[in-house]
Amino acid sequence: MDIKQILQNNGIDEGLATQVAQAINSELPKHFVKKEQYNKKVNIIDSLQEQLNDYEAKKEEPNKFEELYNSAKQEIEQYKTKELNSNKLAKIKEELKKANYTDEKILNSISKTFDLNSIELTDEGIKGLDISEVDNIFGSFKTTITEGSHKSANPPQNTHTDAKVEINSLADAIKAMQK
Repeated sequence: MDIKQILQNNGIDEGLATQVAQAINSELPKHFVKKEQYNKKVNIIDSLQEQLNDYEAKKEEPNKFEELYNSAKQEIEQYKTKELNSNKLAKIKEELKKANYTDEKILNSISKTFDLNSIELTDEGIKGLDISEVDNIFGSFKTTITEGSHKSANPPQNTHTDAKVEINSLADAIKAMQK
């Protein structure tokens, strides 16, 4: 665009138009930036804005790491609790075996009745486990040793029948069960 021509077209004489055009052309570079330089500056600003956005996003990352840390810590505590409870159950079963509860199904059933939170493992043994209380409730399931090293469970006796029935055959057993 020719500034001198624009001024002359608007009624300013050629001498004055030349002076104004020269003044504008000498001052203009001091106040305006070339398009290439402007685009470089805009690209730098965009790059800096992206970095700023990245820093803002990374500022939130410590919270993510804290959440991951807390989650891992909780999983470790759950594992420790599970391991401790497993050790408690093993010790309970060991004590029950010493008290002649040797059938595995009975051991598993009895050991599930304990509140593991109320039992504590100590150097002296198990605190909170009273075998006499177990015997009072489950004593009929103890294994007794009979002649000849053969073990058998001692089931509870059927005491609710008044008459004694002699069973000599399968038919007698079925008749007795129907009564």
